[in-house]
This record gives sequence, C-alpha cells and structure tokens, in this order.
Amino acid sequence: GRVKTKNWERPVQLNASTYLRMKFDIETYLQGVYMTDVKHSSFPKAHIRGISPNADGKAGQNGLLIDAKTNNATQYLWFQDWVVEDTGEHGYRIGGQSIVNDIWHINCVSKRPGRGEVGDPAIPTEHGIGHGRWGFKVLGPTDSAVERHRNIHYINCIAEDGRTNVPLTRTNFAGFQIGKCVNVTLANPIVRTSEAVAGGTSFVNGIEIIGTEEMTLSNPSIGHVQKNGIHFYDADPATAGGDFGSLLSRINVNGGIILNPGNAGIYAAPSKYTFRRIEVINITLDTGAAPFCIQTAKSGTGALSGCFVSGYVNPVNASKVLDGSVDWLADLNGNFATGPNDCADGSSL
Repeated sequence: GRVKTKNWERPVQLNASTYLRMKFDIETYLQGVYMTDVKHSSFPKAHIRGISPNADGKAGQNGLLIDAKTNNATQYLWFQDWVVEDTGEHGYRIGGQSIVNDIWHINCVSKRPGRGEVGDPAIPTEHGIGHGRWGFKVLGPTDSAVERHRNIHYINCIAEDGRTNVPLTRTNFAGFQIGKCVNVTLANPIVRTSEAVAGGTSFVNGIEIIGTEEMTLSNPSIGHVQKNGIHFYDADPATAGGDFGSLLSRINVNGGIILNPGNAGIYAAPSKYTFRRIEVINITLDTGAAPFCIQTAKSGTGALSGCFVSGYVNPVNASKVLDGSVDWLADLNGNFATGPNDCADGSSL
C-alpha cells in the first residue's frame, strides 16, 4: 500500500498493470512516478519532494509522468491529495504519442516546478529555458493530426511558485497547460505565488489552452502572473515541430477571478486556425495596472467566431480595457479607460 524512497533518481515505474492502489513518499528524485499502460487504479496520497542534484530540466523530469504505448492502454486513473515539489521539469505530466483517457487529479498541488537548470547561466536569455516548466501539463499526441487525450479532469488543484526568470515569450512556463484534448474539466484551479512581498509573481501565464475542444473551466483563481491569466493560442505544424491541434472550440469559462496579470486577463492569439465558441461568463478581471483586461492578437489566417465574454473589469490607468477584440460579443461593466474599446455589434459596455 505504500512506497517510500530516498535518493533514487527514478524510484517508481508502473507498467502494464491493473487495479493498483498505493501511496508514495519520495524524497530527492529526478523522475518521481512513471506510469505507462496502467488501468483502473487509484493513488490516494503522495508527497514527492527534493530536486536531484543532477536535474537539468530535460523532458521526463516530472513528479508524475503518465503515457501509453498504445491507444487507450492507460485509462481510469485517480490521483488524490498529492503534493509534488521542486521538479526539474513539469510537476504533473500526461503525454506520449498514444491516447490516454479518463484521468482524475483531485486536490493535487505542484510547488516550485521547473527548477532544473539548462542553458548558459551567464546569459540571462538562455538560463533555465531549454525545456518546459508547467505545474500541470496534458498534451495529446503531436505525431498525429487527429488523436487527442480524452476525459481529463483536474479538480481543486494548485500550481504555486513557477519559474519566472525566463523570457515572457515562452509559453511553457504556466500553472496549467491543456493541449490537444477533448472533454476536459478544470474546476477551481489556483495559480498563485507564496511570496509575501510586493511584486511577487507566480508563473509566466496562468492557464494555457491549445488545440482543445469541449472544456469546462470553472471558478479559476489566477494571481500575479507575469503575462496573461488565461492564454488561448495555436501553432502551425509546419514550424512547431509537431501537430498541436487545429480545433479550439466549445470552451466554457465560468466565474473566477484574474488578479494583477502583467499583460492581460484573457489573451487570445489565433495565428492559423479559427477559435470557435469560447464563452467566458461572470468573470472578474481585476487587472490592476496591466495594459488590457482582454486582448485579441490575430495574425496570419487566425480568426475568432462566436466568442462571448461577460463580467466585471477593474483596470488601473489602462490605455484600453479591450484590445483588438472586435470579434468578441461582450457584456461587461466596471471601470473603463478613455481609449477605444471596440467589440462586436450588440455588445454592452
């Protein structure tokens, strides 16, 4: 029922197993728990902490890593009351090139992910940015244009104190990333910093969404990120090194607060594909001195269709509440700056 290890770089691997139930206590590690082709199992508690002195942040240096060797060989797994600290790369990772489905993370915490060092420490633009640093990451198969992970659920999970000494153009330093999935639940996520000092920041972006359909994001609490609270984006397979999904649609964001981001509360950047039916309802964008509450940055063939936002906005000295957002149907109230705030016909501001 319980596995306890110390000073093993890869202490636990579970392979081709069914109906498991165990707890983990892992101290000083490189990759904590790796699961492949595991089904119908529950893991009710874990504490994984203490970064290996050999951690350089390369792929796989996660607290929990889940994948499958064949489609649907990994499914119906429950993780509850986990704490993962000080990973070289991501805290929790669902990946691989085969479909994984029906995974639950409940009351799980990722603290200080991405502490592995790569690049030249003498060059600030290189130091520590060679790989990803998400608190929680799920990314479907990038070798296929159509296959996606399915039925992925994060309930009451917390991402805390991510790496921030990296260029803000990097999209791989967020609290949560949902990539190339269908049917996702992200309920009551918290992205925060534990720093008790003014100006402390948590991650580059709070929640990143790419290539995903049929997702419910309810009651997020995102505070003090360096760039954007919720970040929608896409990628061209011709230049991205893989297919990250052409479909971003039927995304429902309901409630929650985004507090004091560096750039925008909500950011949508379609560059190749059309984002469809993004609905943001009853959100509070308490964006402080950030330039925008909502920013849309279309480029190339990117477009938005049928997108709606409602809620309360509270910027401080922002030049625009809405930027480039002529495709959003908006029903917003709050404090509006004197600059233009264009949005779709029928909006109420």
